[in-house]
Amino acid sequence: MADDHLVLSNPLCFIVNKFGKDKDKLLKTVLVDFYNPEDLALAKQQLLKDIESAKTGITFPHIPQQRQRETALCVPWMIMFTLITLLDQNKSLDILPVYVASGPDRLPSLRLYDVCTTVI
Repeated sequence: MADDHLVLSNPLCFIVNKFGKDKDKLLKTVLVDFYNPEDLALAKQQLLKDIESAKTGITFPHIPQQRQRETALCVPWMIMFTLITLLDQNKSLDILPVYVASGPDRLPSLRLYDVCTTVI
């Protein structure tokens, strides 16, 4: 990782560790269902800050720093997926710090969603 420092962010811990291992649609559903909008907005700000401080040289789309009226194109979880996908495509996910959770109860379980999708 970048300099192996730890950053407390429950949503980022979940998304970065599950990205590429599970379907994006499932991860997006879990994020929106489990975390409140304020947590996701703070996670987006943290991710933007961490990417900016890493100086990757990757060209990212313009993303407003301040939380404005959320439209379909500007919700935090969509922005986080876009940024993480761009980092992944450029093989630069390792520039991010290690995101940690404040406890296991602050991370959603994908098993619950797997059971629901197989029953339906």
